[in-house]
Amino acid sequence: MAEMEIEMRTLLEGLQQTVGENSVVSKESVYPAFERLGEVHLAACGEQRLGVARQRILEVLEDWMRRLDELSPFLQVGDDSPHFDAPDLEDYEGPAIPDDLEAMESVSGAQRVSPADSPAREELALRGFCPVALVRRGGLLRRGDASLGCVRVGDATFTLSSAKARDLFAASPGEYRKGVAAAVRKEPFLAKLLGLLATLPWANVSNVTSITRERLSCDFGIQTPTHFEECHIDVDYEWNVWALRRRALELANLRGKATHSCQTHLSHFRRDGNTQVWRPKAASVQTPFNKGQCMPRRLRYVAGLRGGPDVKMRVVSLQLDVGQPHQY
Repeated sequence: MAEMEIEMRTLLEGLQQTVGENSVVSKESVYPAFERLGEVHLAACGEQRLGVARQRILEVLEDWMRRLDELSPFLQVGDDSPHFDAPDLEDYEGPAIPDDLEAMESVSGAQRVSPADSPAREELALRGFCPVALVRRGGLLRRGDASLGCVRVGDATFTLSSAKARDLFAASPGEYRKGVAAAVRKEPFLAKLLGLLATLPWANVSNVTSITRERLSCDFGIQTPTHFEECHIDVDYEWNVWALRRRALELANLRGKATHSCQTHLSHFRRDGNTQVWRPKAASVQTPFNKGQCMPRRLRYVAGLRGGPDVKMRVVSLQLDVGQPHQY
């Protein structure tokens, strides 16, 4: 920052000497200095913002350091003692601890590996985390100690956090591997951390999202109106001031006028009108018989519903011609 201030002061002094009291100065001698002055100014502003950000970070760190100084005695003892022993594994839930660990180890098929033959951390199962601590302490992640040796089960090599955890895992590796799978099923985010995505396909998020990768298609239509109807247009609105003035004068003139007529309110009820009507001609037509214009009426009823045993029920159908004169 000090170097930038010195360079800016030097550029300003040079420009002042170049321009001075001259009314005309060539741009070839002034423009490069102005451009360099702008670059230095922008760099100084960026350095100032960076310094402000660093100052804020230092204030936050000082606050945290002040809080760390006020830790409880238990945490201070834990920080001061690097060989602080964790609680016993028997106090936590998990597979039952067998009485004879050596006999169970010979049956389980687990093989101990010396610290000298321990593989690299990248080749370890669970990426070097202790399976016993993960199962017996409710998902606690603790790094295995390779100096205690490893336990090989099949093609997988495990490191344990303590000697007792190593003996427990060697006695029953299958139970602890099932416990690890149960812990991962309970907390799926452990699958990627422990490197179990290949062995547990259900924990891989990509397999779930691959189902929804296919695009969904649907048919839809859009209709654009050709003639928009403006519903907020006032047709009676007049923007011309002179037209408004003319309308006001017309209304003022109407208020001063009176209508004269010889008619009254009831004169439309008293009027004479003549209407000529052509009456129909009196004519007679002689026909052989009289006939009505109605359709024949068909009736159908059931007879013989009442009477003795010898009376039989029958259906009677009638057709009545309404236009016949004998029916009246």
